[in-house]
Amino acid sequence: MARSFSIVIPARLASTRLPEKLLKVVKGKPLIQWTWENALKTKAANVTVVTDSKEIFTAIHSKGGQSFMTAEHHETGTDRINEYITEANLSDDELIINLQGDEPLLSPDLVNDLADFMIDNNFNFSTLCKPFESDEELKDINKVKVQLSEDQKAVAFSREPLGNLSVKQNFHHIGVYGYSAGMLTYFAGLEQTKNEKREKLEQLRALDNNLDIHVLKIDECRSFGIDTLEDLNKFEGLLTNEN
Repeated sequence: MARSFSIVIPARLASTRLPEKLLKVVKGKPLIQWTWENALKTKAANVTVVTDSKEIFTAIHSKGGQSFMTAEHHETGTDRINEYITEANLSDDELIINLQGDEPLLSPDLVNDLADFMIDNNFNFSTLCKPFESDEELKDINKVKVQLSEDQKAVAFSREPLGNLSVKQNFHHIGVYGYSAGMLTYFAGLEQTKNEKREKLEQLRALDNNLDIHVLKIDECRSFGIDTLEDLNKFEGLLTNEN
């Protein structure tokens, strides 16, 4: 495993609940720029936005950032990243952290911690989770659940509570992934599985193919994905309160 890491942010223009959300302007900047600038605060060797949108490409490129145009047909962000690492001819042991373009508040320290977790243990596929804070959170189908084995590997993901429905048996999955470039390419080449299609959770493809996903448990994460106008207004409100 490489001793450094790169961040790749897949950013497609199409979105259903909040059309073209990554270009929505908050405090003078498009949302994707907030996410990109936040990623620059990590220890990543480089940060690249990979997109099918000329507008998103230009938004980053015009600020001196690294952006890469992909084909439009990709079904997932992982497929989009895979096109980039293939074109860039990255070595198989290059460490890639996949950040979501609509999560501008993710702590840079958590990204660094995930990278260190993988590098120190020579893991090639990892993600994050945190405890649920309430039964109400646990029942929210928009918050993905993960169960862990004793050695901290993911054994199940679902939008519904898993196992005995206990908060202690379920952890809130945080949708940040780390992969070696070789693992990402292998994973992207696998067929989508029935479980993945049913739950609309790409990580189930890994479990269905017996791939290990090592999970770093953290105490808290205040980041949230921006999927609706309400989310966008909440983000703007948090920025206003910080100033």
